[in-house]
Amino acid sequence: MRYPLLLNLADRPALIVGGGNVARRKAIGLLQAGARVTTVSPAFHAAFPANIERIISPYDSSQMARQPFLLAFAATDDARVNAQVAADAASLGIWCSRADAPDTSDFINPAVGTLPTATETVGITLMVATEGASPALAAKLRDHLLARLDPMFAVLVGLFPAWRRTAQAEVPDPAARRLLLQALASDEMIETLRAHGIAAAQAFFTQRLAAARAPLPLSPSPPPTPQNDPSKT
Repeated sequence: MRYPLLLNLADRPALIVGGGNVARRKAIGLLQAGARVTTVSPAFHAAFPANIERIISPYDSSQMARQPFLLAFAATDDARVNAQVAADAASLGIWCSRADAPDTSDFINPAVGTLPTATETVGITLMVATEGASPALAAKLRDHLLARLDPMFAVLVGLFPAWRRTAQAEVPDPAARRLLLQALASDEMIETLRAHGIAAAQAFFTQRLAAARAPLPLSPSPPPTPQNDPSKT
């Protein structure tokens, strides 16, 4: 069982060894995440992204040590080269993914899909993996799930950043804050948004926020337990 992560790769260096279609897809995903991408290959796919550093040569172990890469991808059609890339990465403590051997890779890439939202600052990302058994099946499952996601989720997620900041600032009690945030993600909220729109959702939030701000009533103390007086027995 692998541990799922969403990595912040903004301005972080990543190395891809390979210039074919698999390497091209890796490069596109890394660029979308804001990574600084270096690619090593004697030749490149015609549609390979232009805004990366290209090293036009066969792979050499010294290229892995050119800078402190966070991630490395072995994506050639030569198993010996991929194995060398993985060994070089391991010697330097760099996580490596082998396109031809996902079971021995430090990490694998899931099938990723996004639900379009009205804002670029937040969104819904859906990831499906089969532990490397079948990337094609993972992609099919991703498409199946994306097609069935309620579009109201895309509207709701855009409202959450402001709500969460307000809750953190105005509801000091962690338990009350957690209940508030759970209520904002409930079926009741989704149905309110669907039936009455964003104004009604904001009113729902305001009402629940007021309740969360109120201090919880203290439970009354139980009456003291009568004690027998030994002198009266």
